[in-house]
Amino acid sequence: MSQKKKTLTSESKVLISLSKAMAQNLLTPILEAGTVTAMGLQYTALINAVISRQGAIAADGVLVKKNVSAGKDLKTACSAYFVEMNENVKIRVGGNPKSVRAIFGMNEKSGKQPKMDSEKTYLSAAEKIINGDLKMISGGYVVNIAFTAATVLGLRNIYQGLLNDKSVAQSLITDKEIAVQKVVKAAKITADDVGIQVKHYFRHMKDTQIRNKMRSFGSSFETRKEVTEIEAIIKLPGDKSGAGASGRIGLLLTKRKKPTTKGVKGTADLDGMLILKTTVKGKTYLIIKLIGFEDNITPINIVAGIPQRIVVTMVAGVSSLY
Repeated sequence: MSQKKKTLTSESKVLISLSKAMAQNLLTPILEAGTVTAMGLQYTALINAVISRQGAIAADGVLVKKNVSAGKDLKTACSAYFVEMNENVKIRVGGNPKSVRAIFGMNEKSGKQPKMDSEKTYLSAAEKIINGDLKMISGGYVVNIAFTAATVLGLRNIYQGLLNDKSVAQSLITDKEIAVQKVVKAAKITADDVGIQVKHYFRHMKDTQIRNKMRSFGSSFETRKEVTEIEAIIKLPGDKSGAGASGRIGLLLTKRKKPTTKGVKGTADLDGMLILKTTVKGKTYLIIKLIGFEDNITPINIVAGIPQRIVVTMVAGVSSLY
């Protein structure tokens, strides 16, 4: 269910994106002619594909209801057949009731009916009755109305036919779903192309203005965050390496002035080297902790894209890691 909701949301977003782009381009004609043509074709194709799939799902729903009803009819007929046979097997047939029950897949001792709780077991029970009836006849037994499987045979054929139709319907739904996803995929590519064109056309504007322009065309504006590498060399007294020290880049307190441990984290290697990569910019902290040493807190100012190398010397004492 969740997957279907996600798919529908995606389809809806793509349709909204295309319709916005087409409408806005009438007011501000900046898109390439090929892109506009592609949007129109894909919008129509996606609408038709979704409607077609909905029709297939609706048709399958009708078959499911018919299938359930036919299954109940078949189960009722089979059950009635087993009950009637159980009550009359000693009187009408004679001989060993256990062997007769075995022919019909019933419990030889108690006469309990075969399990009937699924498509497979409905058909299995019906087959036991149909084949068992033939065995009774070929064995020379007088066939009483109670042991006539004609009704069961007729209902079995109806049920099997509906199951076959259901299988075809399910395959049709799958085909329709694939068709929808193909159009969605193509439309997403076109929508991305729209975003690129709009962003390029308004490139002379500020980011906030570009964002608004792109939104008017049904596109989203994303500013890629630049990653900055901070390298920390951790040393201990006696020029030893701070191997195994834990490090974090982040703030000490939240906006509500509560302690926080959020941020980019890592562990120093055997040489005491710790490399942390972050998209944070501006003033923050490099916090180094190691058991047996006081926590080292170094204020740093990160300029996006400009790496820094910091040497941290630990002092023996009590660590907050305890």
